[in-house]
Formats: sequence, C-alpha cells, structure tokens
Amino acid sequence: MHPGDWWLFLDADVELKPYAAGYLNFLIERQGVRWPVITGFLTTAPGRGLEFWATNWVWEILLATNPFGLVSRTRLGHNRFTNGQIQLWKSSTYLEVNPHESVRGEVLDDVAIGRLLARQRVPVLVADLTAVGTVRMYDTFRQGLDGMSKNGYAIAGRATPLLVLFFVAWALSGFGLATQWRIWGYFAAAFPAAIALGIVKRGMVYALLYPIDLLVGAFTLLRSQIWYRRRSITWKGRTYSG
Repeated sequence: MHPGDWWLFLDADVELKPYAAGYLNFLIERQGVRWPVITGFLTTAPGRGLEFWATNWVWEILLATNPFGLVSRTRLGHNRFTNGQIQLWKSSTYLEVNPHESVRGEVLDDVAIGRLLARQRVPVLVADLTAVGTVRMYDTFRQGLDGMSKNGYAIAGRATPLLVLFFVAWALSGFGLATQWRIWGYFAAAFPAAIALGIVKRGMVYALLYPIDLLVGAFTLLRSQIWYRRRSITWKGRTYSG
C-alpha cells in the first residue's frame, strides 16, 4: 500500500484516538482488497443534557433493519449506507465515483452517497469503529431534535408516514406485542433484537424507557416532513431547499 492509496474523510467534530492511524491501517490491510469503501460507527460523546433522547431512535432503526454483519460476511445485497462522520475511500474508487460532487446539494449527503454506491454496486464495509475515535453529535436535546428533523425525511423518504405510524403503534402497544397487523411483521421481528442489544449495553432501565425513544422518533419524523413540505430547512446558518 502506497501513501495516497486511501483517503480518510472525517466530520469536523470527530476526535481521533492516538492509535487511530494504526488501527485504520490494519483495517485497510485486512479488508481493503474486498471493500473499496469503509465506514462505521464511532463512540458518541455525551452532551450537556438529554440529547441522547433525540438520536436513540435513529441507531435503533439502523440496527434493526440493516444486516451489516451479514452483508460483510456474505457480500450479498447492499446496506445503502455510509456514515459521514468517518469514511475511508480507496482513492481510485473515489475518483471514479466522485461522490461528493455527485450528491452536491443533498440535505444529507452521506445517505445519498450510500444510495449512490448501491446503484453503482460498489461494496461498502460498515465496521465497528468505536475504538478509533469519538464524536459529539449534539450538545442539547433541542440541537438533537433540530438536527434529526433536518435529517429524518432524507433518511426515511417516502416511508416517513409509515414509520411515524409504526413508532406510535409500538410505543402505545407495549413494544408492539399487541400489534397484529401484517404490515408490521418484519419490524415486529427485528425491533426486539434492537431492544435486546440496548439492554445489554445500557441495562434494563433502557427497556422500560424504550417507548419514549419511539415517540420521540415519531414526533421527529413528523416534524421533518412538515419542514420538507415547507421546502425551507435551515441548519447551522445554511438553508436547504428541501
């Protein structure tokens, strides 16, 4: 591997750990031949308040609906996902795809890049990069709510109304155990896995408070759709047309 073969893209609020370079080089050596694009999840640093309530639902739906490990092991399908906080690109692949120019103007460029890579059948490895660095997404609940309201519709797209109804139904039916409609079948099987993972990582209190995550997610997605219908989204001084 020669210098410049791989390019690293980071959000400005990412703080790398001292051994991050060695870890990423090791990851490239082991996985870079099969995966020209590598992304993943960093450690999220806490803010000053209850900002985690504004973002928990996003990670839960990602873990419940994206078989990251299965795709990486079988190379079947595509997760249609990149995380803008950290991306590793093989330089030749980046120049060929030209991702940031291709999705310029999108509200949520990393989601758009993930979908672009799926269309072009460029494989993406989604890895656990919590050992690489930390990121503070939002400092307060209001910041998190506004940020996720900006992103929510871009993430969910046409499924936004369905997801709002789903989150409300699950929250009001005791984790969805009383839900019998066939339309919820897949999620009814997937979300208990996300709950179980949350319990392992955060304890039983997490399970008891889980409906709050779902209701916050429903409200955020509904708010996001309203913002997009107004076609005026302002975030950190930038205005998007929606």
